[in-house]
Amino acid sequence: MTPGEYLHGVPMTVKNRIILAAAERSARFGLTAALHVLRWLSLEDFGALLICMPDNRHLPNLSRVLPRMASEEVQGAWTAAKGFALLEQSISFLQLISDRYDKLTGKKMRDARVLDFGCGYGRLMRMMAYHVDPAQIHGCDPWQESIDIAVKDGMFGHLALSARVPDRLPFPGTFDLIYAYSVFTHLPEPLAARCLQTLADALAPGGLLVITIRPIEYWAVSLYKLHEQLREEKMHEHRTRGFAFVPHGWEPIDHVIPFGDASFTPEWVERTIPGLELADRLRWGGPLQTTISMRRRG
Repeated sequence: MTPGEYLHGVPMTVKNRIILAAAERSARFGLTAALHVLRWLSLEDFGALLICMPDNRHLPNLSRVLPRMASEEVQGAWTAAKGFALLEQSISFLQLISDRYDKLTGKKMRDARVLDFGCGYGRLMRMMAYHVDPAQIHGCDPWQESIDIAVKDGMFGHLALSARVPDRLPFPGTFDLIYAYSVFTHLPEPLAARCLQTLADALAPGGLLVITIRPIEYWAVSLYKLHEQLREEKMHEHRTRGFAFVPHGWEPIDHVIPFGDASFTPEWVERTIPGLELADRLRWGGPLQTTISMRRRG
């Protein structure tokens, strides 16, 4: 490979060629050694490399220690996007999390114990390894299939199946950072409240919870083309109660349909979960999502 060429979307600059060559050598000593070198890449190039694993031809040692990327079919089914388009979303969210954590806690992410709540096949966990070592990364999901795919692909970190309606997490101890991407956008009010309380209980003092939620504008341009009356009802519920939900055709759990489309306000979170307080909100979170950061009170 020569300067000007690309390897899986990673520009083969002199710097990147040196980094990849060194990481390939370091991978003979294990994942931690390889990641220590790979973090000299930009976050964008780090992500581009990970979504193209394995590459036994050019990077056999790295291919043995880095997780295999999920198939495009799995990516599309879990996230409605795939490949480099999905990578752009992942990069933006990880940059946002890193910026929020540093700014709002005054700490460095490299020392954080991290939980990906609703980790799926490990999309964001892969990217989180740019900031923290795999031993500090935890991921849980209520779908056994998600965990099975992640394990089969050699996902690093700690993985566990969570309850559909969790009163506790499947990991002991507390976390400095918990994030959930496009999870609370789909939960009904009782389930959202129980999950948020569980996460609040698992936050370490000074810890940060970062989640994406739907703004009220979601109902005006809903993908499901809600008829006018229902659309107005949901916008009214959002304005007056702070929470609106339209269920999908799932089997009920404890008389509640557990999945659909939801919108709610940070103020609803503060009223419902007294242990959490709003740290900030950003009008970003992917298509029609807002990212909010919550701190544990006290």
